[in-house]
Amino acid sequence: DMMTSENQLRRPDIAFFSGKQIQEMKKGENQLANWVAEIISESDNINRVEKKLDEYFAAGVKVVWHIYLSTKKVYVYTAPDKVTICIGNTICSGAPVLPDFQVSAKVLFG
Repeated sequence: DMMTSENQLRRPDIAFFSGKQIQEMKKGENQLANWVAEIISESDNINRVEKKLDEYFAAGVKVVWHIYLSTKKVYVYTAPDKVTICIGNTICSGAPVLPDFQVSAKVLFG
């Protein structure tokens, strides 16, 4: 769990926290993941998905992945208006937060 504002608690489907952040969380300190992924289902409301994306970036998240299982696409956001759409052999990157984390959409969806 992470607070993205004074009033909003979020629980991303997947998030990366550094070792230092994990130690702070164990002490009860709120930590903001720099990289998060959300698995988007067919029933998700696009307005809520977009609102959450904006909220993550406003809070300071650096990279957000939207993973669409039904279409086997990954939208990799490094800003609300900067996105790479990964399909097939296109590489999805965790950079700049996780520069060594790279996977093609084809491998990700197996």
